[in-house]
Amino acid sequence: MKLMSKISDWWYIDVYYRVKEVFSSIICFKESISRIFAYLPIIWKSRDWDFDYSLSLFGYSLSRLRKVIENDKNHCHTKKHAKEILTVERLIKRLIENDYIPMEWKKFHDDQGEVRFVEVKEGWYEMVYEGDKVEHSKKLKILSDKEVQLKKRDMELLCKIITRKSRNWWS
Repeated sequence: MKLMSKISDWWYIDVYYRVKEVFSSIICFKESISRIFAYLPIIWKSRDWDFDYSLSLFGYSLSRLRKVIENDKNHCHTKKHAKEILTVERLIKRLIENDYIPMEWKKFHDDQGEVRFVEVKEGWYEMVYEGDKVEHSKKLKILSDKEVQLKKRDMELLCKIITRKSRNWWS
C-alpha cells in the first residue's frame, strides 16, 4: 500500500510539473512572438548611425514596461514607478524631437529679414540674410548655446533618473 502511495505521489508530481513546464514553454513562445511583432515597426525604422533611434527603442521599451507596471495588481509603488517611467519617456521624446526653443528660433528667423541662397562653389550654397552679419552670428551663437544647454540638462536628468530609479522598475 505504501509503495502504491509513493508511486502515485511520484506520478502526480512528475507528470504535473512536466505538463506545467510544456504549457509554460508554449505560453512563453507565444508571448515572445507577439513581442517581436510589437517591436517590429520600431526596429524597422531604426538606423544604426543615430543615437535618437536607440533612444526611440529604449523609450518604446519603457512605455511597455510602464503599462505592465500600471496593470500589475501586485506591484508595490505602482503610481510612483509609473510616474518615474513616464518622466523618462517624456525626456526621451524631447531629446529626439530636439525642439527646445521653437518660438525663439522663429523670432530669430523673422528678425533676419529676407533669406537668399548664394552659390559659393558649384553645387554648394550659403544662406545669406539681410542685415549685419556680425550681429546675426552673435544671435545665432546665443540661441545655439541655449539649445545645447537645455539638451544637456535633459540628458543629465535622464541619466540621473535611470541610474537612481530604474532598478525598481520591474514587475
